[in-house]
Formats: sequence, structure tokens, C-alpha cells
Amino acid sequence: MSSRLSEDRIYECFKKFDTDNSGQISYEELRTILGSDYSEDLVTKLVKEMDSDGDGTISYEEFFKSIQKNNLEKVRKESIGHNL
Repeated sequence: MSSRLSEDRIYECFKKFDTDNSGQISYEELRTILGSDYSEDLVTKLVKEMDSDGDGTISYEEFFKSIQKNNLEKVRKESIGHNL
């Protein structure tokens, strides 16, 4: 199984978070999807980390870049572990 996520899979995931089909993921949508296992502070932090233009929502482009960045970091860590 490939460690690299396909753009199609990332888009499918984005659409699940974008429950009102606005093309943006709001704090409220993220909070609802993540549920009570995630504190309000953590959800706020996630939005701030992904919201590169500072408009308070996460666009598909921001979501995609964040997922790709996190996936790349994971792959790097895995490859370092295999080289030890």
C-alpha cells in the first residue's frame, strides 16, 4: 500500500468535512465531524494551522496542502526509521 495519498482521496475527505458544500470547511463543520474527542482549543488550533489566508475557514487548497505536508513528514519519518 502506498504511503502517498492520492488527490482523489484527499478531495473525498474534504467533501466529507465540507458538510454544507460551500467549498470551505468552517470551525463548526470541523468541530461536528471530529466530535467531543477533540477539545475546542484543539479544533481552533487545527483551523489556524490549515487556514493559511486567515479567513477563518479551510479551503480545499489549504486542506490539500496541509494533508500533503503531513503525509510527506510521515513518509520521511518512516524512511528514516527504515534506514536505521
